[in-house]
Amino acid sequence: MTLFKTIKKGVRVQDLVLGGVFFGITAVFLVWFDAFEWLYDFSREHESWELDDLVLVAIGGLVGTLTMMISAVWRQTREIATALEVATRARNDATLANQAKSRFVQSMSHEVRTPLNAVLGFSEVLQRDSKNPLTPSQKEYVGYIYKAGARLLQLVDELIDLARIDQATFKVVTDDIYLDPLLREVVEALRPQADELNVRIELSSIAGVLLVANSVKLRYVMKSLISNAIIYNRPGGRLKVAVEQADNGMVTISVADTGIGISDAKIGQLFEPFNRLGHESSAIAGAGVSLSISKRLIEAMNGSIEAESTAERGSTFVVCLPAASVVTGAERRESVTDGC
Repeated sequence: MTLFKTIKKGVRVQDLVLGGVFFGITAVFLVWFDAFEWLYDFSREHESWELDDLVLVAIGGLVGTLTMMISAVWRQTREIATALEVATRARNDATLANQAKSRFVQSMSHEVRTPLNAVLGFSEVLQRDSKNPLTPSQKEYVGYIYKAGARLLQLVDELIDLARIDQATFKVVTDDIYLDPLLREVVEALRPQADELNVRIELSSIAGVLLVANSVKLRYVMKSLISNAIIYNRPGGRLKVAVEQADNGMVTISVADTGIGISDAKIGQLFEPFNRLGHESSAIAGAGVSLSISKRLIEAMNGSIEAESTAERGSTFVVCLPAASVVTGAERRESVTDGC
């Protein structure tokens, strides 16, 4: 059935014409030259010349149909081979271009990092210089310089991380880590930001939960998700971080907010790098990189990350990672999860 559908889909006008020509030639040849003598004998015995002619025409039709099918299959095979060659070439070109992009991003990022460190360092010196104290307005302006430099340095670090993740050799080394202290550390570090924006954080964790993950990478992911849930929230809004253990040996970490949300038309673009989903001109700082990095880091740790959102009602991000009690030793390095 599959072969028939494939042939039917691949048949074109030229195949039908070719099959018809062969059908006509074969039918005329068989009828005109009295081919297949045994058929004539059969028809004479039964005194039915019309049956003989019909059989010969049917044979001609069979030859024409086979010719049409062979033509269609041969052409499809040739087109598939050409498409595979083009795809292979495009993949190789994309790989080379990606490698060149990664090298360029890393090189430029390191070049930018050096003067940025100088800006941040001198800003701190100016703010803490007790011998030559700044005036209140000068201190305020230097503070703006320091915050902008720190934000730019964070962006540079994210670009470097993104370039590293794009490389085929990128790997994440995992270990058994306790989730509760990591979450509490991240929440407490971001609580001043939440208080400044009047967003209430609730943490519902489970003590003793052991994950197979990389603590540094997971801390980055949770910091990105919770920070986004704060800055894209609304004054007086709420943010809840919850942990649950699933029956399939996975642990889920959900970050739910009551913020501005994301429309259905844009939710599919959420994890695209440098895509801020229409907030490019807003007062909210960011480059649209952290979610893309977070998704790739979680997947590199044999986990998954998904998002649900409703415009003007809030968003929920769910991270799934394997529990340490289920995946151990050599199995951990080769584990592939089906999600939560």
